[in-house]
Amino acid sequence: MQFAAFNDSFSPAIYTVPLSAACGDGRATVKRVPLTGDFMQGESFNANGMCYSYAAHTLVMVQSNTGKLFTVAKDGLTKEIDVGGSLVGGDGILFDAVDPAVLYVVQNTEGRVAVVRFAEPATLGGGRVVATLTRDEWTTPTTASQFAGALYVVDSRFDVASPGGWARARRGVFRVPCGAVGGQGAARGLKQCRQMVMGMH
Repeated sequence: MQFAAFNDSFSPAIYTVPLSAACGDGRATVKRVPLTGDFMQGESFNANGMCYSYAAHTLVMVQSNTGKLFTVAKDGLTKEIDVGGSLVGGDGILFDAVDPAVLYVVQNTEGRVAVVRFAEPATLGGGRVVATLTRDEWTTPTTASQFAGALYVVDSRFDVASPGGWARARRGVFRVPCGAVGGQGAARGLKQCRQMVMGMH
């Protein structure tokens, strides 16, 4: 069964919804699936960014407070993925649309995007951080998307309040040419694409 999966940073569980519900096939039934295995709930933000690895056929999730990466099975069983270091502050994560061996991890508290490359993408083995993307203007990058050969990174700007007093209203969207991601040229290739004013998170 195909399903959409969500998590809660303050609860050790994922929530699944059958994709058939989105097509009008009955009402959506949300199922809470407790996380077991290597994942251990701690203080502050825990389970955060999550995406699907088509190469390894599994969900992958980052834990913000520990900087650990995990696979997540449909039954909630987790297994830590060794990437040779910490991904603390991990928020949005995204596998490259062209190269399944590359995973982008947006580290909000660190103000950067880690580029993880797996030597064995089918098993998510041999993972290492091979590059980091940064920009002086970034304060709190939180998520990323990919389109037309580029990575678009959202800076949520938690340090800036809106005119109405609500924080994180002003956001920057930055474009990263994916062809530059393999090395130091990535940081130089960063260019601000546009700025948006939004009143919602």
